[in-house]
Amino acid sequence: MGAKEIIQVLLILVPLACWLSAPRMQSRAAFWILRVGGLLFAVAMALAVLAETLCGGSLSGGIGPCAAGLTGLFQLIGPILLTLVASMLSVGPLLLIAALLIEAVHRYRQGTGEG
Repeated sequence: MGAKEIIQVLLILVPLACWLSAPRMQSRAAFWILRVGGLLFAVAMALAVLAETLCGGSLSGGIGPCAAGLTGLFQLIGPILLTLVASMLSVGPLLLIAALLIEAVHRYRQGTGEG
C-alpha cells in the first residue's frame, strides 16, 4: 500500500470517526456539527476516491472514461464533487475545532469538565 492509498484511507476514516463520536457529545450543537459534517465529508471523500480509482483523468482536470459504465455519473457530479472536497478540506478542520470548543464550554458550564 503506497502513500497515496494511505492518505485516501485516512481522509475517509477521520470524518467517519467524527461521525461515530458524535453521540458522545453532550452539546446538541457539537453533536450535529460532527454528525452532519462528518457524514458529508466522509461521503465526499469516498466518492472522490472512487472517481480517482475507477476513472481516468482527475477531478480538477476532468474525468475521463470510467470502469463499470460510471462515466456519465462521475462526469455529471465531478464539478460538484470537486467543490465539495475542496470546501470540506478547508472548512472541515475548522468545524471540528468549533465542535470541540462548543463541547468543552458546554461541559465546563455543566460542571463535568474534568471527565
